[in-house]
Amino acid sequence: MKRESVKNCILMALLMAVLCVALAACGDSNDGKLVTGDAGVKISGDLWDDEEVGETSGEYILMAINTDEKSMRFYNVTLKRMQTFSYDSFTTYVDAYGDDSKLAEFSVGEAVKLALTSGSYTISVVEKDPDAFRMTDLSNYELHTGTESGGLRYISVGSYKYQIADECVAFSGDEQIEISEIDGSDMVSIRGFDRTVYSIVVETGHGTVSLKGEEAFVGGYMVIGNQVSAGITENLTVSVREGEYVMKVANNGQGGSVKIKVENGRNTVVDLSSIDVSSSAKYGELTFNLTPADTVLTINGEVRDTSRKVTLAYGTYLMQLKAPGYSTVTRLLMVNSPSTVVSLDVASLAEEDAESSSSDSADTDTSGSSSSSSSSSSSSSSSGSDSSSSYSSTISDLYDSLTSSSDDDSDSSTISSLMSSLLGDEGSTISDSVLDIITGD
Repeated sequence: MKRESVKNCILMALLMAVLCVALAACGDSNDGKLVTGDAGVKISGDLWDDEEVGETSGEYILMAINTDEKSMRFYNVTLKRMQTFSYDSFTTYVDAYGDDSKLAEFSVGEAVKLALTSGSYTISVVEKDPDAFRMTDLSNYELHTGTESGGLRYISVGSYKYQIADECVAFSGDEQIEISEIDGSDMVSIRGFDRTVYSIVVETGHGTVSLKGEEAFVGGYMVIGNQVSAGITENLTVSVREGEYVMKVANNGQGGSVKIKVENGRNTVVDLSSIDVSSSAKYGELTFNLTPADTVLTINGEVRDTSRKVTLAYGTYLMQLKAPGYSTVTRLLMVNSPSTVVSLDVASLAEEDAESSSSDSADTDTSGSSSSSSSSSSSSSSSGSDSSSSYSSTISDLYDSLTSSSDDDSDSSTISSLMSSLLGDEGSTISDSVLDIITGD
């Protein structure tokens, strides 16, 4: 009987030893531990105060996802600190509407809410914060860095302004960048809370375009797709959103088109010597379809009969549209193809001008001082440019200097002077209030 009792004790001791080893092995597991650093190194949770362990209250911006280490790094807006947690196959993903989602739908810059598995640092639920605001695919915005406005930083979208938080982060792809690296030609998305932006993500970046063999076109004008409009100067370089475009140029009876491809972060050199300028001046025939029908068209100050085709030499012109009940619309007109149809609605163009003016007024009222800005619109890209209303005013002031001209063709010296006044010596691009009407194929 004693031998049996001793045997049972020995067996019990062996079982206890095995159980201790198993528990120790579980304790060595990395699952559920706090993860930190780009390499995903596991560290113990006692680096936090006890009351902060498992803290998930507040608002977060997703900073990085490490799929190799199965970790996510966040900026805690509420606590103003970086926090990194692990995730596993049991982590649940939820979109901003409360519906099921997946990890692939989450990217850097996203505003999220978190819940951790009880007693661990593993994410149980990650949800796109329904209380955050999101704006994606923004191309018509102004980013004010505050370099000339006493440190005031904000982004204007239409007539609305959103303050940029001191902690705001910016990304291009998965790479974190400086906000100052964002160009007005970039397409971006923003996220934040209570009209304060905490993340800006470049969805479509920008490159630059420079010219060579441009001698015949200096003093003329160019457009790149619907992105950039600029006077041509020597050594001109402009920022352009990445993509494939048709560049059109015109000057003093000569012009043509070149297909180009702009890549993010790279310079594209366009050789304009490929455009034939050896022949005599070229002319284009324009057919105008204007709404309302009684709109009066003037080109370089001369009223033109829109019931018939208008013939103009290749070049750039100042055009005005006047219709009863609407404010006068002023635009630049480029001619660089043999024939085209130009359809214009005065009501729509006047509304664009009014919205642009309203946005500029809102900027002035809020900032109280000038600021450094990068602006982007459907027709232009600008860095450090004046407001669009000032361009519109400049055109109106200069219009009178052209009204005495009765020539059908544009006078190159007058247009060159106009471009210089509008764009400056560096060939900056002009804003939406002087949207170019480009005649082409």
